[in-house]
Amino acid sequence: QFKNMDAGAMGGFNADQFKNMDAGAMGGFNADQFKNMDAGAMGGFNADQFQNMDAEAMSGFGADQFQNFDPNAMSGFGADQLRHFDPNAMSGFGADQFKHFDPNAMGGFNADQFKHMDPNAMGGFNADQFKNMDAEAMGGFNADQFKNMDAGAMGGFNADQFKNMDAGAMGGFNADQFKNMDAGAMGGFNADQFKNMDAGAMG
Repeated sequence: QFKNMDAGAMGGFNADQFKNMDAGAMGGFNADQFKNMDAGAMGGFNADQFQNMDAEAMSGFGADQFQNFDPNAMSGFGADQLRHFDPNAMSGFGADQFKHFDPNAMGGFNADQFKHMDPNAMGGFNADQFKNMDAEAMGGFNADQFKNMDAGAMGGFNADQFKNMDAGAMGGFNADQFKNMDAGAMGGFNADQFKNMDAGAMG
C-alpha cells in the first residue's frame, strides 16, 4: 500500500501517524516518498521502523529531516542503510543522535559522508563506534571534526584507520586525545601526519 502512495502527498503525515505505522510495512516507502515527508514529523519513527526501511530509499532523507529523528531510534539503522544516506544531508545529525547509532553499523559510512558531518556533533561518537568505522573512510574527517571528538573515545581507533587520516587535518588533535589513543595503533601515523600535528598537543 505504501508503495503506491503519491510521493507528493507524503507531507500530510504527522509524527503521531508515523508512530502507529506497522514496522514491517516500512519497506514499502521509496526515496521520493521520504523526500516529501514533513521534517517536523520525523520524530514519530522508531528503531524498529528504521530497521525495516529499504536501504536504497535512505537517499531521500535530507538534513532537516535527520535533525528531527528521535536519538533513541538511531540504533535501528544498519550498515547498508547508512551507506545510502545522502552525504549532503549528514550535517543534520547531532551528537545525541550519533551516540545512539549501532557500533556494528558504522562500517557503512564513507569518506564523503564524514566530510559533511557537523564538527559539533563529533562528540557523540564513542570508542566502540570508532573501532568499526571503515579505515578508508577516515580521509573524510577534517581538523575541526577531530577537535570535537571525545578524548575518551580515541582508544577505538586502530593503526589502519590512523594511516588513512588526512595529514592536513592532524592539527585538530589535542594532548588529551593523544593521551587516550591506543599505543599499539600509533604505528599507523606517517611523517606527513606528524608534520601537521599541533606542537602544543605533544605533551
